[in-house]
Amino acid sequence: MAKQQQIVDTIHETDAAVDKEKALTVLIGNGKDKGLRAQLAAELLAEKNSVDEQEFLKPLLYNRQVELQVLAKRSRELQARLKELQASRVAEKP
Repeated sequence: MAKQQQIVDTIHETDAAVDKEKALTVLIGNGKDKGLRAQLAAELLAEKNSVDEQEFLKPLLYNRQVELQVLAKRSRELQARLKELQASRVAEKP
């Protein structure tokens, strides 16, 4: 009788372990519909898209930085020329 009860208990434990494994399998998912694998795939895709967007924007950023430097240099040159012209005008007045 004790052996039979042990067998029954072992069967119940095995069934509980199988049920738990099934629940975890559903939680993990197949990677396509829902579950942790699908969430991980979505996060990896979002990260890849973000990196791709950063790589796309880098040349544009560098171009704008160079344009800003060129414009700042041109502005300094024009300010210097303006001061030079103002100084020469003051010198010309009697």
